[in-house]
Amino acid sequence: MKKLFYYSALLLISIVGCTKEKLSESELAKQTNDIPLLNTYEGGGRSSPCIDGISIVCEDILAFDDTAAFCDVYNCLFEEYIDWNKEFSETWVAMSEEDFNHLADSTGFVEHQPLKDFEGEFGYVSFREYYRGLEDDWLDQNDPDTVTHPYHIDYLHDPVLMTLLNRYGEVQIGGSIFKILEDGTIFEIVHADCDTLLYLRNHPEDADSFGNVIIYSNNRDDCSNWKGKSDFIYYSGGTKRYKRQVSFRFYPFATWTCAHAGIVSYKQKANGNWQRWKTQLDCAIVGTAWNLNCVIDGYFGETEDQTRKEELNVNVNWYGQTEQTQSGYTSGWYYCNGNTSTKALTW
Repeated sequence: MKKLFYYSALLLISIVGCTKEKLSESELAKQTNDIPLLNTYEGGGRSSPCIDGISIVCEDILAFDDTAAFCDVYNCLFEEYIDWNKEFSETWVAMSEEDFNHLADSTGFVEHQPLKDFEGEFGYVSFREYYRGLEDDWLDQNDPDTVTHPYHIDYLHDPVLMTLLNRYGEVQIGGSIFKILEDGTIFEIVHADCDTLLYLRNHPEDADSFGNVIIYSNNRDDCSNWKGKSDFIYYSGGTKRYKRQVSFRFYPFATWTCAHAGIVSYKQKANGNWQRWKTQLDCAIVGTAWNLNCVIDGYFGETEDQTRKEELNVNVNWYGQTEQTQSGYTSGWYYCNGNTSTKALTW
């Protein structure tokens, strides 16, 4: 359980320098004509192995017996997610970028498929699905403005964690329901009272009037453990871009603090719309951590191996303790198909 959320423990294959001349349509068809459609959950071809011990409460919330059960499911999903993408990348490592993306599209390969399979077992709308739907709508616009991107919704920055929360950012662990708000406020509703939860969905400002609600908030101006930023970098003449994410979060339901950097790649289509695009990605997170008394606790850093994907994330995690950061002292480093940049978490 100590390896919960530990991205660097499962390294993806590095495929730096693996290039090949672009295949013709007929050559590509010869190589791939025997590959079955890969996203076959709806047809009954795939099911998730990570569903034991989970129930649904309040109509659309996943419920876990305790933190250990939550951790087990998270680790199972994380390994499925990593292995699914690793196998596809390793199999077709020598393909050009264009052919690799064409292959993924033609065979129905979806990076998030293990997460979609899990969601399909329970029939709820996850936070991951909710956010991806908003981003899909944004991508379908002609040359969408980055200002209108729903990045403010993606404040968790972890697709596996987002899968375990419903579209409202809620999950039940033990006898409590936890609700995460965009500003970092987290409600713990003890005794798993669904009526209280449903009321707070519409009236979060009234949370302090309920005796069965514990409020966690540390969005301070000096030391804080709930800050995040995202922006976009254009390259290749403006026809490609990548989203940079850097954040520092604390989740009381797992007593878990996480410093995060993430990168997502996009490419413009011929019709002016955009799509997520698999390319060489790498990222790292570095910084300084402060304890609850705002005294420096130490320095941290972690990197993720370069791989060909549309999305890559790296975490530094503290388990069983609360850490904080200060403005300018946590930074992400990003690599996207030869383009590099850094972004500091400032406020």
